[in-house]
Amino acid sequence: MSIIGPLPNNIVNGDAIDAVPVMANFNWIVSQVNANVPIISQTPLAAWTPSVTFGGGSTGLTTAFKIGSYYTVGAMVVVAFDILLTAKGSSTGALQIGNLPITVNASWVSGGLAFQGIFTASVTFAGRSLFATAVPSSTHLSVFEVVSGGTSVVVDDTFCSNSSEFSGTFMYPM
Repeated sequence: MSIIGPLPNNIVNGDAIDAVPVMANFNWIVSQVNANVPIISQTPLAAWTPSVTFGGGSTGLTTAFKIGSYYTVGAMVVVAFDILLTAKGSSTGALQIGNLPITVNASWVSGGLAFQGIFTASVTFAGRSLFATAVPSSTHLSVFEVVSGGTSVVVDDTFCSNSSEFSGTFMYPM
């Protein structure tokens, strides 16, 4: 069975009577396409509260604000956040942005998805930029500095001050 039936060969000057069979075929095609389109679910924008830790700890760490929002499109989570420290505390180690609203997919390749960049204030680094990756089977991001030659190093407490700010927008698979 063909998708489009035979088209009339006598459409003259757009006469409505000649266009009826053409439009019937066209409408049937549209209905078939529409019936087979996968539905991509999307959740509305919602708030979440991000966290920041150094080496997994936050002893003495305080913030002026920790704000975030997220939504989902299909199997992807889109997240935006802004965190401003007022004291970085005494914890040491790798910087992590945590408390993601939905766990990162376990099959995700670590380092496979990065920000276009994390925007910062009062953060000291010698490289070109910072980026973060979603860690599989977790609810946090690991943060890295891009140094010369395209290599990267982990961002830790020594990069930060009592007034460091981190913000970004990214997506990851759930």
